[in-house]
Amino acid sequence: MSESSSTLRILGITAPVQMAKVQLRGTFEDCGWEFCDLNDLQCELREKGTERYELFNRSFPGCLKDDGGKTGRFYASVTREFYVARLEEDIPILAYMIRDKCLSAAGKLVLSWEYLPFIASSLPLDHTLHFVSDHGVWFERIRSRAKEIGMVGELGDSDIERIIDLLNLQPETVLHQVQSAMAGKFTTLDVSDDDWGSAVVKKWLSEHGG
Repeated sequence: MSESSSTLRILGITAPVQMAKVQLRGTFEDCGWEFCDLNDLQCELREKGTERYELFNRSFPGCLKDDGGKTGRFYASVTREFYVARLEEDIPILAYMIRDKCLSAAGKLVLSWEYLPFIASSLPLDHTLHFVSDHGVWFERIRSRAKEIGMVGELGDSDIERIIDLLNLQPETVLHQVQSAMAGKFTTLDVSDDDWGSAVVKKWLSEHGG
């Protein structure tokens, strides 16, 4: 990476679900970055009272919380076809919202989203951090999160693989998307450590003006 500290202002982070993006919010904020989780903005698009909320819950009752977040039932009932169609509707809206946020940001801004490659071409990204993890560590993190959102029973590997397929967030898929959309402007970091890769990220930021 050749960026200097004067140009490293808009940073992206992307990875499959439960691969440390949100867990590292505090790390980035401690290093002086404003953290923007695009999932929060996506939830706002489908919160209670919106047409999207009604569409989701009419099609798959109980799949969304009032704030638009996913419930455990979401992962058990929503079809990939339906999910992909809604994602394709969200992408241009989020791209517009985030482009404006980048332009108005007063300081350093980090954008976190598993689907960030889909809107990268419309954003002034200086660089992107692509997170990877040990397979066993990653699956245990997914199991832990599943319990937090109320999924019933222990998830087997096949259950987790089905969820990853639903979201189309296989590690190899995300890597391919990053290589295509952020060619020459991304760094892969392993976030398998118990601290969710906090030390690794801090070291990278300190070495690259972050």
